[in-house]
Amino acid sequence: FISQSYIFPFKKPFAKAVLVELEKGYLEAHRGLW
Repeated sequence: FISQSYIFPFKKPFAKAVLVELEKGYLEAHRGLW
């Protein structure tokens, strides 16, 4: 179950860009561990 209040912000371009940056940082951090 995911509430609308949680889904709604991620439909915004800005929030989407933030998620992309977080994903990049996550991948970079894990790539550095290998």
